[in-house]
Formats: sequence, structure tokens, C-alpha cells
Amino acid sequence: MINLKKKAISLMSMATLATTTILVPVNTPVYAEKEPIKIEKGNQDDWTIGIYMCGADLESESYVSTLDFFEMLDAKVPENFSDNVNIVVQTGGARKWHFKEEYATKLLREGFSEEEINQIIPKEIDEGKIQEYKINFQHKYRDDEGKIKTIPALEFIKDVADYSDYEELTEEDVNDPGFTSMGNQKYLESFINDLNKNFPSEHRMLEFYNHGGGITGGVCYDENAGDDCLTLKEILSALDNTKSDELGKFDIIGYDACLMSNYETFNHLSAYAKNAVGSLTAEPGEGWYYTSFIEDLGKNYNNEKFDGRELSSSIVEAYKDFYKTNGIVDEMMNEGSVTYYGSNFYDDAVLAAVDLEKLNKTIPTFNELSDNLIKLYGEREGTDFIRKEMEKAVVFYNCNISGFDKFLDIIIENANNRIKKFEGSNEGFDPHTVELYKLEKQQAEKLKEDIKKSVINSYNGREGNRAEDLGAMSIFYPDYMKTSSKVALFTLDEYPEYSLNGNYTLYTYYTAYENGSIINDRVKAQMNLDTKENIFTIGLPEKEALYSDIKGEKFIEKDGKYYDVMQLPADIGINVRDYTVKYKLHDFHFEMNGVPIAVVR
Repeated sequence: MINLKKKAISLMSMATLATTTILVPVNTPVYAEKEPIKIEKGNQDDWTIGIYMCGADLESESYVSTLDFFEMLDAKVPENFSDNVNIVVQTGGARKWHFKEEYATKLLREGFSEEEINQIIPKEIDEGKIQEYKINFQHKYRDDEGKIKTIPALEFIKDVADYSDYEELTEEDVNDPGFTSMGNQKYLESFINDLNKNFPSEHRMLEFYNHGGGITGGVCYDENAGDDCLTLKEILSALDNTKSDELGKFDIIGYDACLMSNYETFNHLSAYAKNAVGSLTAEPGEGWYYTSFIEDLGKNYNNEKFDGRELSSSIVEAYKDFYKTNGIVDEMMNEGSVTYYGSNFYDDAVLAAVDLEKLNKTIPTFNELSDNLIKLYGEREGTDFIRKEMEKAVVFYNCNISGFDKFLDIIIENANNRIKKFEGSNEGFDPHTVELYKLEKQQAEKLKEDIKKSVINSYNGREGNRAEDLGAMSIFYPDYMKTSSKVALFTLDEYPEYSLNGNYTLYTYYTAYENGSIINDRVKAQMNLDTKENIFTIGLPEKEALYSDIKGEKFIEKDGKYYDVMQLPADIGINVRDYTVKYKLHDFHFEMNGVPIAVVR
């Protein structure tokens, strides 16, 4: 799905970015100040972490942002931690937040009085506003006996903007520079300026929190603003407009969001940050695990050797400890302390920390490789091999991003095959073709090795997961047999601003254009319904099975009318032995006032 920005209804469907929801009981309550806290300017602190938290449906429907606040506040840190480390959060983008409703009940159970609770949690995070908060691990409150006590808290700083009450959003509304949205770069800029002005520090980290759609989809989808989001272009513009010569580059720019570890994106960010953290794949709904790396920072914030490389590596280690087999989330589920809903993305949960300076040095080799990809594009057998094999490198369908390591592996495999075919032939361009393929192979091998050296730390998911050979980063590449004309237009209109060279842009345009000419081919499938067992079977030709989606709808008849009551899954699993799909039908459906209603799965 291509984000052509700006629009009231995003082309990136939020339904495609599935999330997992876990309800986690915690030991540490969350609190908010009654009045905005007073910002005291002074000497630089050791660290400032700015979290641009667009809660969206992750929070409004699944409490995920609330759970991540739990993880932050549950960290065991030294008493003076908040005097030296600022964790500042800009909230917005969710139709509902859940702090006060959840913790008032929890605190009552723990013995807090209503008067104490009203001191500690005077207000809920306001869904009608973009707001700014600061985590304070030494927040003071007075108990019923008059004693001053401290407890970790989420302290209110200020209101940033009010959301407008639109009955129906238009493209004109979304394009208005004053439009209130976490997807408006204006509010990203104001947040970074606040961090620079009010929370200057020796080390700085900026985190984007929400849904992500890769290089074509952007990040931070605001459900109060028609799912308006930040594109890479807007993020880079905001970073450029707020860069500080005095403070220098961010130590880390991180994405607690799906699909945002991307070669082009990270190279562009190298102008504004030293290191980056992101996930190649779709993150589970729980996202990053904050407790561990905040505790690590608590132990090391005044250690001169603990810099952005160290913290970014710690973020990855925390993620690994949480999602690995028999890790934290498995233990919590086994103990029954959490309830799990939805699809299991834990196997494919991956995260990488990247040294952006080292990554940026790989661009010359990438440019040379791109030049050869164009020179060899007319060698049709080799080009078609790459196009078809790239189906194995797809990270997430309809986002047009592929694993970069796998892409390079396919280029190397193709070069070996073509060298073997043409070597020794003196016909026409064959000798020249062999030399080009040899050079292309060398470039791909060098690029893969140099990219590997730029990775500070990576967690590649559980053993046997589908992404384990895709690498740490994606690259823009049109999906084979799933490409529309919009993708080809994207390569002409928008991708040149993100691409690292013109030859690769041209290569993706040719690929998208040719892919678009075959996507409407019909698969010659065989279908059978076993009425006795009520099983529907679809058989696919072997050569087409891996490039096919299975879609279906179930209809029922009632009172002389037919109702579409069930959409079968888009991918219900292909048996690779005989290339068949079997789906057991049932008569179950929902009705409202006696009328059947549809259920989307």
C-alpha cells in the first residue's frame, strides 16, 4: 500500500498491520500531576529520551501504550535517576486512553484512599489533545497521615494542541498546515524543539511509537485525524528544521513500530543520528520491552563509555529477552499472569541496532551494484529469475519491501548461474555479460558483508521463523505479481526522494512496470466440495501456488435473500506437498434482529 500523502483515508490499511494484545498486571502504578510541572533550565543532563507516542488503536482498543508505560515505570532505577535522565513523552492519536480508569481501581484495591488517588491521578490523558508528559521516578505525594512519599509517576507538562471536531475529514483538512495530527510534521518539530530547549543533554534519543508501514507507508497513524501519518519525507524535513549544532546528532533514532528497519530510511537518518533501532518485520503488539533497557540505563547513565551504541544494543537485548523461546512473555503466559489474544507474531519478532555512520559508508558499493543491475536488465533470463525469486524475500505483502540480505543472496545466486551459462562463449555480448556478472557478484558480496559490520546487535527471531534469512533491514522492491500501477507511479513520483541513486530508482520502476502487467493473470485452480465432510478443497498448479492468494466468501440463504456472512482468510495455508488448500465450512454466523451480519476474519 503506497502512502501518497496526504489523504483523509490512508492507503495503508491499519487492518493489515495486525497486533497482538497482552493484558499485563504490573506492580507499579502510573500517576499524573494535577498542574503542569515547572521546567527548570540548567546544566545539561546525561540523557534525554523523547518518545513521540501516537497511541492510535493500539491504546484505544488494546491498552498497549498503557502497558508500555507500566514497563517504563516498573524499572528499578537509582534515586537520582530522574535528576539526570529525562524521559519525555508526547501523547496523541488515540480515541481513548486508559490510565485513570485502570489505576484508580488498582490503587483502591491496594489500599489507597480516594483522596490520595485524586492527588496522584487527577486526570486521564486527554484523547482530545496532543499533550506532553515526563516520567519522574521520584514523584512526591502526601498520604492520609500527612507523610511525604515518593513513587514513579507520569507527570503532566503541558497541552500542545486541541483536536478539531470534524464530522467528515477532507483531503483539504489533512493538508492544512495547522491540522492537528501526530502525522503533521509541525507537531514533531515542536516536540523536538521542546526537547532541545527544555531538556538539553549530553546524549539524546528520539523514538517513534505506533504503527509502521515501511518506506512506502510511514509511521504514527493518528486515528483522531483520519489515520494521517508521518512520511519519511516529513520526518527528514522535521529533523532538518530542528537540528542543533550545539547538541549535535541524536545518539539514537528508534522505531517502536512495524517494518521500519529499512536501508534507505536508515541511510537518510545518518545525517541526524549516530545509531538507529528498528524492526524488519511486523512487531507484536507489545512492541519494545522497556523495563530492562531503562534499568540498564539506570546502572550506566553516568558511565562515559555507555553511549548510543550501548543503549541501542541494550534495547535489542531487552527485546530478545522478552520474545525469545522461554523468554519473559512465555513465562508470563505459562504462569497465567497475562491473557493472550490474536495472531502469534512472536516467532517473527526481530529487532536490530545499526551504526548509521558505518551503514552510510556502504552507499558507494550499493551505487555500483545498482549500475550493474541496470546494465544487466536486458539479460532477460537473469532478470526474470531475480524478479520471481524475490517472492521469497518479501517482508510484508503490499508494503513493497524485501529483506536486503535475501535480495543480495538472490543476486549472487543469479550471477553464479549466469556466469556458468555464458563463460567460455565468444558469441556477441557473452564475454562482456560474464564480466558484468562477476563484478555484480563481487559488489553484492561486499555490500552484504559491510552491512553486516554496521549492525551493532540484532535479534533474528525464534528458530525456524520465516524472516531469519532476510537480514536486519529491508529495501524497497515491488512485490512480484502483487504490484499495481500505483507502485510504478510511486517509483517515479516519490521514491526518487528516498532512493539513494537514480539507477536503483529506474530498476524498481522497470520491475514494478513489468510486474503490473501480470498481476491480473488467473490461476487455473481445481475446486471440489465434499458435501459429506463439508470440506472445500482448492488445488493449484505447482508453478503458480507460491504466487497466489486464496480468497473466498460464504453466503447463506434466509427468507429468500442471500447474505455474505463470512470472508475466508486471504491466506489459509498452502500444503506445499500437493499444493492444495482445504477449508472446513460451518453453518455458524451472527445475526442482529434476525438479519445475518458479516464477519471479517
